[in-house]
Amino acid sequence: MNTAIENIGYENCCGCFGCYNICPKNAIRMVIDPMGFYKPRIDTQLCNDCGVCQKICPISTAPLSAKEDNWLSFAAWSSDIKTRMMSSSGGAFQEIAKVIIDKGGIIFGVAWDDLFLPHHIQVDTVETLYCLAGSKYVQSRVGMTYNEVLKNALIGRKVLFSGLPCQTSALINYLIYNNANMENIYTVDLICHGVNSLTVFESWLNYITNGKGINSITFRDKSSGWSNFNVVISYGKNEEGKEYKKVFHRDIFCWGYLYNLYLAKACYNCKFAKVPRASDITLGDFWGVPAHLRDERGVSIVLINSMKGNELISQTNGLVLNKVDISLAKKGNPRLCSGKYKQPRQRERIIKTVQDKGFDQAKRLIEREKIKIEIGRTLKIPFRILRKIPEIVR
Repeated sequence: MNTAIENIGYENCCGCFGCYNICPKNAIRMVIDPMGFYKPRIDTQLCNDCGVCQKICPISTAPLSAKEDNWLSFAAWSSDIKTRMMSSSGGAFQEIAKVIIDKGGIIFGVAWDDLFLPHHIQVDTVETLYCLAGSKYVQSRVGMTYNEVLKNALIGRKVLFSGLPCQTSALINYLIYNNANMENIYTVDLICHGVNSLTVFESWLNYITNGKGINSITFRDKSSGWSNFNVVISYGKNEEGKEYKKVFHRDIFCWGYLYNLYLAKACYNCKFAKVPRASDITLGDFWGVPAHLRDERGVSIVLINSMKGNELISQTNGLVLNKVDISLAKKGNPRLCSGKYKQPRQRERIIKTVQDKGFDQAKRLIEREKIKIEIGRTLKIPFRILRKIPEIVR
């Protein structure tokens, strides 16, 4: 029997770590491929072709989803201003997580490691929840987190796992395969635009900081408002310390992310960017928020996908909830409607230029793409035509 990666094809792999967690022979390692994305590497000497990885792979085996007509949708925000401001949108996740912690439970979410690469960690105090706040925009190193979720559930502890929709789907498959009692396990997924190449991300950081040590990264600084957020990077030590701050869409790396220049291949045809969802709760920015609820401190969209999710939300104390129609959520979040993006023709060239010559050289290619799109907008040239023009600017 083929392995999951052989079955779905290398380019369709979303790097969710599901196969890595389930393999009974420890025949799978997760490595960062040359393009900058996590992929499984199979040790053929250890693999016994059992096919278990296919049962866990969310691309091969999609978990059951809630029915769309059972959904509830809310515009939401934390009543605590500090929590709200430190969060990417309205701080809903922090308030949901507090419910689990107050019951002696444990939270699994994404934090920066010492090298400022995202990885899944576990926290069980309100004081350490801040580590999980904020958007990361690159793949997290899940490690053996799914196994840890199961271990905690088996001893009767309440567990909340947050991740990308492909990761939550992999976890659900993993738990079902292991006949886990799902009563104490809650899943929260995010409305995801896609994940950037780690190769491009790390090279961009080095370009910004000139190789100096990073102190902090904030992709969603709201000091200028939620709809005009900044990317802020603090780096260097003591008197040599510096801060890079720029409006998100004006930073060339972040602009390239918004225009899908270096996403994972699977993100251009994401199978999870739709409704209904497999998780108990879905969170994201409520860009389609009605005018009377709009607030520049940030507003979250909260989608309730299951009875468990509804029960969890009803137990929050610091979360302000305003019921809205699901159509408003879809209006401002196209990744609730479709997972399809056109793959930019320059994608591989940009990533390979980063590999060979660094972000400084790739920056020129990204700027050319930006000029093309700006010219197209000015002249109202459809993007499907514009993207066929090989080089407007040299």
